[in-house]
Amino acid sequence: IGYKYDFLNNRFVKTGSLSLRTENNANIFINSRKAGSASFFNGFFSKGGLLPREYAVAIEKDGYQGWQKKVLVKEGFISDFPYAHLIGSELVIATVVDSAVASRSFGEILLADDKNQKLAVNFLTISPKDIKKIDKKNDILYVLTKKGGYFYRIEINKEDQGPELLASNIEDFIFSHDDQKIVWYNGNELWVEWLKNSDRQPYKIAGDKELIIRTSETIRGTEWYSDDSYLFVLINNRVEFMELDSRGGRNSYKIYEGNNIKRVSYDQKSEKLFLLLFNKILSIEI
Repeated sequence: IGYKYDFLNNRFVKTGSLSLRTENNANIFINSRKAGSASFFNGFFSKGGLLPREYAVAIEKDGYQGWQKKVLVKEGFISDFPYAHLIGSELVIATVVDSAVASRSFGEILLADDKNQKLAVNFLTISPKDIKKIDKKNDILYVLTKKGGYFYRIEINKEDQGPELLASNIEDFIFSHDDQKIVWYNGNELWVEWLKNSDRQPYKIAGDKELIIRTSETIRGTEWYSDDSYLFVLINNRVEFMELDSRGGRNSYKIYEGNNIKRVSYDQKSEKLFLLLFNKILSIEI
């Protein structure tokens, strides 16, 4: 009936569960002992009857880099990890010769239309030449200035509220594919804010902000993965695939390292990461 005797604490306790979704047929280990395999059909795995405590959970599969976390299981609750992605140990890297792909992936960043630009100028009392980037979601403007890298949020239907300064010295900001999160970064920090309540673990409410990485190295770019649970982050001359979920430790995988990387771009349709180098474009199958 969902209870076990906890010899460590000398009492009966209600058990908890672990569930996750990962690569099909991947092996799941709990405290270094194999607990089963992910489903052949959908990569789902679950384990019930766990005493409430912390467990070392690892996922392994031949040809892939491993995934591991310290997972806290609570009485009567399911600890769910729906985005436990694995990355191949040897990724397929190719040179892109299709100019259409290059154009789609690395088109110039354009300002929003004149109407949005005028709104930003009026709210911030700056020159249009001072605006580096604008993006509009519903009735909210997000504006990045050239000087000082000031990053503002402006609710255009609330003129009495005024602009909200989110951060300064910012290089760029990017919305997730579902528009439920936004990421921004400067040279040494990368932050994510949840714009809507999340309906899957780890649960977040609108307005929650989280520091994803702080480093003495230089952050030069970022892109969202297709399901918005991971980020591609360009740090110095390497690209890392970085997990948003910080519960029990954040998994991060090195995707590519080399000189002359100018920009990164992820294409959802082809599920490929594109790297713009000085003299060519590379594609990496993820």
